[in-house]
Amino acid sequence: MKKLALLALLCGLPLTSWANSWFYFGGSLGTADFENDDALSYSMFAGLGLIPWVGTEIGFVDHGRFNFHNEVIDSQSIYGALRPSVQFGPVNMYAKAGVHSWLTESDSATNDDDDVNFMWAAGADIAVYRSIAVGVEYASYTVSDTNIDTINLTVTAYVF
Repeated sequence: MKKLALLALLCGLPLTSWANSWFYFGGSLGTADFENDDALSYSMFAGLGLIPWVGTEIGFVDHGRFNFHNEVIDSQSIYGALRPSVQFGPVNMYAKAGVHSWLTESDSATNDDDDVNFMWAAGADIAVYRSIAVGVEYASYTVSDTNIDTINLTVTAYVF
């Protein structure tokens, strides 16, 4: 039993260093909820480690197309966030907190708007092949006086 536990520990050790990389990038695909309307959402992101377990991240999010007051609205964000993380074996758990510049555009231009507001996220990923990880993330973006909430599947490549 001790040999089996030691073997499991040694097999997991190479996987534990990837999440503390100095550079990573990736993307996500999922669903966004805005005023009880769901849409397909995707994002692209890149991050840079400041110190082990804390990094910065920038990204682009297309929240999708929503029906809002009999109009179709497209919503996108560009964000910057701090990203602390902690590892439990091959699982990397993280949080994000930052600001995002959002833009909503409607077909008729009556509901076009933009501003800068708060965003946050929490997620976890696991290494599946060398420095490639897959995971799940929940994020919330404040847009005007409401939120766009997303649940996404993520793919991340940890480079250095």
